[in-house]
Amino acid sequence: MEKESYFFCLSSMKDFICDNLTKIRHTNVVCEEMQEIPQAVKPVLKREELVLTSPRCDAVVAKVFSLSRSKVIPLFREKKIFVGGRVYENNSGILKEDDVVSVRGYGKIIYRGVLRETKKGRYTIAVDRFV
Repeated sequence: MEKESYFFCLSSMKDFICDNLTKIRHTNVVCEEMQEIPQAVKPVLKREELVLTSPRCDAVVAKVFSLSRSKVIPLFREKKIFVGGRVYENNSGILKEDDVVSVRGYGKIIYRGVLRETKKGRYTIAVDRFV
C-alpha cells in the first residue's frame, strides 16, 4: 500500500533532504521534488466579512472565533495568539493587511483589512478563515 506525504523546505535544503531521507522509522521512503503544490494539499479558505466597533486585534479575534473580549484577553496573556508566526501579546494592536493570525485551540485566519466604515462608525473587515 502506497501512501503519500508532503514536506515543505527551503530550496537550499532540498538536495540534502532528497539525498538523505531514505527511511522513516522502519519504512523505506522515496523523496522527490514537486514543482507545483498538489490540490489536495492546498489550504481551503473561506472569505468572511464582519462588522466590528474597532479594528483592534482583540476585537478581530473575538468576533472571528465568537468569543467575548473578556475571554480573549487571557489568550494574549497565555501566549496563545500568534501573528505572522510570532507570539503576539499586544491585545490593543492594530493588525496589518494580510497578517496571518493563529489562535491556539481555535483556528487560523488571514486578516484582509478594513473594507469600509459604516454610517454609525463601525468597521467592516474581511478575513479568510482556514477550513
